[in-house]
Amino acid sequence: MWLQTLAMALSLTLTHGALTCSPEQYEFTDGGKERCCKRCPPGQELVKRCQGNQETQCQPCKSNYFSEKYNYDWCSKCSTCNENFGSRTMKKCTPTSNAVCRCADGTTADNPENTACRCPKGNQLVNKTSCIPCAEGYFSQKDDGKCMPWTNCTAQGRETLKNGTRVMDAVCGKNSIITSTFSVEPPRAETTVFTSARSATHGVHNISHSTNGSLTPTVPTHWSEIERIGCSFFLFIMGLILLGIAGVIILLMILQNCKKKHTPILQGLQAGRKSCRIPVQEEHTSLNKV
Repeated sequence: MWLQTLAMALSLTLTHGALTCSPEQYEFTDGGKERCCKRCPPGQELVKRCQGNQETQCQPCKSNYFSEKYNYDWCSKCSTCNENFGSRTMKKCTPTSNAVCRCADGTTADNPENTACRCPKGNQLVNKTSCIPCAEGYFSQKDDGKCMPWTNCTAQGRETLKNGTRVMDAVCGKNSIITSTFSVEPPRAETTVFTSARSATHGVHNISHSTNGSLTPTVPTHWSEIERIGCSFFLFIMGLILLGIAGVIILLMILQNCKKKHTPILQGLQAGRKSCRIPVQEEHTSLNKV
């Protein structure tokens, strides 16, 4: 019985002798002596631990740093919301609290603090506030990319091998030649005819033949830009020449018509002069009478 009483007394002695510090303090042993030292309050950081009779030394957090709790450590750096990567600042950093970031609509966070967000491929970040899908005819192949128009294969005179999608550009083939064919039936036996067509781009001569009794020449209809300009200029010159010839013909017709109209008038004037003249015989008779 007395052993139990001794054990209880020893336990109470040890319990009352143990050092207990508040949440605003921390335990510190100096020269074998334990003591409770104060922690730095929120918004401040540790400069020097307590020592001897000196208390803990603290100082305010520097700009762009913070501490949220009682501590005996340094302040933490504030989070930076990267707007170029779809992160928006919802609350600015203060000495006692970190900044609060939020990802733009449609984006995906790259870290727990939402300081950087991804706009997936096939989409584009608009005004740094929302990530929207690329419009029809546009694509983006990487995250945080801009929507670019599909390649227009037809405008380049090439065949479209694969249509574009929101994440992939259209796939074009090599330069193609559009050909037209016509057939001429020969009078007799089978005829083999070789024709060549110049490639629209590479100048390669492709040989085609027909042995079924018909002529099938390949006529290239895809002209280069220079050929089209040359043809247009030639047609313009021919048009000017034809207009000049037509003008000359019309002028000659007008002159001919005027000449026909003036001929009867001249003839009438000449006839009038002859009818008013006195005959020669009557002139002599009048003179003799005088």
